[in-house]
Amino acid sequence: MSRDPLLLLAVGDAVRTAFERHCSRVGCRCIAFDWPDLPASPKEPYSLCVVGSLRDENAVEAVRALHKMLAGCPVVVLAEGLSTDVADQLAQSGSTAVIGLPLPADDVVARAARFSASADADGSESGLVGSSVAFRRVMEQAHRAARLDSTVLLTGETGTGKSALARRIHDLSHRAASPFVPVDCAALAASVVESELFGHQQGAFTGAVAMHRGRFEVAGDGTVFLDEIGELSWPLQAKLLRVLEDREFERVGSTRIQKMNARVIAATNCEVDRLVERGEFRSDLFSVVSDTSWVDRS
Repeated sequence: MSRDPLLLLAVGDAVRTAFERHCSRVGCRCIAFDWPDLPASPKEPYSLCVVGSLRDENAVEAVRALHKMLAGCPVVVLAEGLSTDVADQLAQSGSTAVIGLPLPADDVVARAARFSASADADGSESGLVGSSVAFRRVMEQAHRAARLDSTVLLTGETGTGKSALARRIHDLSHRAASPFVPVDCAALAASVVESELFGHQQGAFTGAVAMHRGRFEVAGDGTVFLDEIGELSWPLQAKLLRVLEDREFERVGSTRIQKMNARVIAATNCEVDRLVERGEFRSDLFSVVSDTSWVDRS
């Protein structure tokens, strides 16, 4: 966590004490206010704002006001007693995270600290290190992506940190407690990719001596990271499109429908639009994985 102070608004005594202990260890300060009292204007940037004791009728507007006042500082809402509808609105309104309570105070601190504005810049969480304007822009978009369940496509040359960024998005999301399942599409033989992704039934093919759960099933409510998605064959692209659109799949050798609950993050070092032009990548799949309507372009 950064040395910039951490802002606490109307959190309980146990949580406040736990944050004070944490800040003492990492070398920053806690500044606490009771609700609805707020600092008129921050004299220094905050690394994180943690908010508790919101009521349904003012929660969304309060978080929007905080984001405007704090100039992009991550806001974490401790939701105890908020309705599901309001919690969903908060996830879309600019709050960096909604952490459901009750939880032990130290667990609240551990989860909230991952959202610190400077957690990425010092490499303390993800191994991604940088301080340039472009780097921080990428981190801001990663924070935004983490709040949503949209499919994300990461592009860039080999070695630029796409895998680490995908993991970071997962760790910042509400899926963080569930598995992060990476799949290197380029490293899997074409004959086994379908089985690895979707699983297979016993006897589905020669050598299938037992039922095998695929990566989408193993991920559960977590994240499947499809690295080098451009290497998937045309038939597998069609099956992946069905998974993304219908949220269901079938194991090889089975007709039973399996529900897919995981989020998908894809990556490639190819210019996928060029692959589409050459007929090597499905345009409909490209449209799904490259949807950037959620990106903040301001």
